[in-house]
Amino acid sequence: MSIKVILFSQDLIALNEEIANHPELQRRMTEMIANDPQMAGFEEKMAMICSYVGINVDSWLGKDGINELASLCTDKLRGKRSILILPASSTSH
Repeated sequence: MSIKVILFSQDLIALNEEIANHPELQRRMTEMIANDPQMAGFEEKMAMICSYVGINVDSWLGKDGINELASLCTDKLRGKRSILILPASSTSH
């Protein structure tokens, strides 16, 4: 039996955490995978995220480049967060 430990970079962890704040992106990714299970790979998911935030990638990326791209995507996603503004409470204390 072989046991593998896979280490993920902080940039990829932050990206995964930020995706949770974007239900539309989650819906699109789920739909993409449901329509074509071959689209469930890392590259396809990163392409969907880049498309969603408006980043064009036209090159091969190594480990450092992927981490930089993940960080850039996270920053762009944070900028796309919706802000919910609620009216002030009318009760006084």
